[in-house]
Amino acid sequence: MRASIIAMRPKIVLPGGLSAAEVQEVESMTSVIRRATPDDVARSPVAWLRPDGWRPDGHSFVQLKDGQVVGAAMRCPNGLHPTRDNAWLALPAGGSSALLDALMDLGGLPLSVKARPGTWEHAAAVAAGGARYQHCPAELVITGTASLRAWCADNRAAPVVRASTWTPEDLNAAWTRLYEVVHSSWAPTAKRSTLLAEFAPMIAEELDTERTVLSLVGAELVAACFVFGTSDDPAVEAVTEALLPEHPHARRAVAACMASVLSAADGVPVMFDGHTSDPHFYPLLRALPDVRASAQTPLDLLEVTSHAR
Repeated sequence: MRASIIAMRPKIVLPGGLSAAEVQEVESMTSVIRRATPDDVARSPVAWLRPDGWRPDGHSFVQLKDGQVVGAAMRCPNGLHPTRDNAWLALPAGGSSALLDALMDLGGLPLSVKARPGTWEHAAAVAAGGARYQHCPAELVITGTASLRAWCADNRAAPVVRASTWTPEDLNAAWTRLYEVVHSSWAPTAKRSTLLAEFAPMIAEELDTERTVLSLVGAELVAACFVFGTSDDPAVEAVTEALLPEHPHARRAVAACMASVLSAADGVPVMFDGHTSDPHFYPLLRALPDVRASAQTPLDLLEVTSHAR
């Protein structure tokens, strides 16, 4: 069978010694790709799967083998980042690219695929010409250790205030500004009014204002660490960066916010959500002790060009 394969795309050797093209040839003989139905969603092991057409311009596909859902894919417009469509992939063992091809065949904007290096999804996206445009590093921090407590003690010089003293509207504005700063160089955002409207429910319903902290220098909000979820969650979910990245005290302000949240978590892991391009968070993360990989990170963001129609 190897001799009959014509390499139409880069050959990636996957587990078992087969290339992506060879695996796809085998699976295409025994599986079917079609639009996802509500019944498919009900019996699929993929938690994020929705029926095809679940929203305007929302497309979803499943891969069936022997009548069972073995893979899924979705795409839809991204209201926060309008230059790329969001895409989700859950490929069957063997990594067939047929599901990704189905998304690409719809045409339109490039796809943004999030995938962990070393997975079938990552291999399929790269084989389809996907280019990495962002990387989320390992960023799970084990708290409560002597080394981390020492780091926190050394980095709490800048004062911080609890978000519980701020209004939801002011917190939404602060979060939106942080989001714009983080994404400005690599994922252009929608206009500010759109972001504020999109984020308002999340800030009102999911932000933990008792654990979220803000760092002000004089009257200026320089940095923040936003914490989401509840104290019952197995890990603290946090996002931090400078809202004024060029401020002379920006690095110190971000460090103080991180130290406050990490100290308060004492014994509970903290999962940061950041990127290697973050101007102050990433250098500080690299200096932290007790940082681990997790089920979510490291993670690549890959841009895959849709097929012309």
